[in-house]
Amino acid sequence: MAFVYHRLAFTPLQGTLPPARLNAAWGSVFWGTIFSRFDQVPVPRVQPSTRLSPALLLDYDRFMSDSAIAFAAAQVAAIRQRARPEVFVTTNLFPPPLSNAIDFEELTRGMDFASYDNYPVWGDQDAPLPHQFQAFVHAYLRGLCGNRPFTIMEEFSGQQGHVCLGYLPPDGQVALWATQAIAHGANKIVYFRGRTVPYGQEQLCYGIRDSDDHETAREGALIAQAARARAELADLASVPVPAAACLAYSKDDARVLREQYLSKGLVLKGAEWMQAGYDLELARWFAPFATFNVNADVKSTASLDLSRYKLLSLPLYQMADPAFVARIEDWVRSGGVLVLGYRAGARDLRNWNVDLPLPGLFANLAGVRVNRFESLNLTKTRLSIHGLPPFLPTHGTVWAELLEPQGATPIAWYADQAKHYRGTPAVTLNRYGAGRVYYLGTSPDEAAMFFLYRRILRDAGLSPRFLGTQVELVERRSERGERLRIVLNHSPRARRVLGTRLAPWGWALVR
Repeated sequence: MAFVYHRLAFTPLQGTLPPARLNAAWGSVFWGTIFSRFDQVPVPRVQPSTRLSPALLLDYDRFMSDSAIAFAAAQVAAIRQRARPEVFVTTNLFPPPLSNAIDFEELTRGMDFASYDNYPVWGDQDAPLPHQFQAFVHAYLRGLCGNRPFTIMEEFSGQQGHVCLGYLPPDGQVALWATQAIAHGANKIVYFRGRTVPYGQEQLCYGIRDSDDHETAREGALIAQAARARAELADLASVPVPAAACLAYSKDDARVLREQYLSKGLVLKGAEWMQAGYDLELARWFAPFATFNVNADVKSTASLDLSRYKLLSLPLYQMADPAFVARIEDWVRSGGVLVLGYRAGARDLRNWNVDLPLPGLFANLAGVRVNRFESLNLTKTRLSIHGLPPFLPTHGTVWAELLEPQGATPIAWYADQAKHYRGTPAVTLNRYGAGRVYYLGTSPDEAAMFFLYRRILRDAGLSPRFLGTQVELVERRSERGERLRIVLNHSPRARRVLGTRLAPWGWALVR
């Protein structure tokens, strides 16, 4: 603590710490770090790490989530009791949406809509997250609060970071991020922030204006975007987004995989306190929907209404709920198409390894048995996909399960010369009643996902449409029921799509 006395010209003999001078010198008003006594000042240090039981960590996360949910519910009740009926209640959720302790679906239950802090690039990132990742996040947000439109409470307007900065996006790209959020279900956009604060932990979090409060080029771009969006998109912004496909997640699996991540391919350190590998992997599995311009929802296994969908993607569902598995079986038997990911059914609801051959409760539905598996970490292994010529390279990443068909038909095999399991099935198709189950024993790379999902989407009757890797199309309906299509160009080059010219980082509403 001597550094406090030295820097502020105090001496230990004074025996007290004048808090006003310290708080003013450090800008402690930010983030509620105001000190009133000397013994409140922490010593910055790295804590020794102790590897705890995954079950203990899971229950701790559940406890922290339940505590936050109860506190938020008490606040909502107090506001409802005193506020006018037209006053809305929400809270701004923060990234990553899944890889944290708090269950945002339960936290926002009873609120009017969900709100989110939308930062496609943060800190030292050299490039923004792909538009498919953002589409995944937006689909997740509209899955909260009964599929009502959501709000972006903090929309990126300038470079953001706490200790280091990275990629500087063009003003047009920044404006397009807000339009993309509206396309996927946002009906309110609040930019962060007006003027950049000159001090504190967020003095590197730039707003519409810099600390000098002078007008900026990005200010003009964002004003123009807001005016155009209000004029062209107001008629659809509050109408629910239609979707016949869905990706389902398990909150407990997200918690477990944050700590016990299985493979280095499931690690994404966005900050010292953030491990978002589960979000990254689910976004990879969601990406084909965005690439083929098929509207898709993101819902929790706890609240999923299977009757709304033709296709369900279920990656990394380790902690299988027997009741949910039974519902899926009935849905597939009636004609649903299920895409089941590696590690399916590997744990029970206590997070214990199951005493069944993998994929556990899904064995009959998938028609396969998992004999052995390998963590690929940051490497990849070549795949051979049925119907593709060998000169088209496709790979499996993250994880490799060696599949033994038990009624299913292989449609992709491991083909890497260096692997002793070369020739073993990696992806299978099982016909179950009137439906189909695809089992993916690995995490296909972008090319493999493209060719696999082109077939899967057609099987589900969802008409995939590929318009280019940087072009996105979102189907919407107006308040009058008119079919509308929002086309977005996520590239610095002009494009022509559906007969419409799109400027770099441009968009169009096609009727």
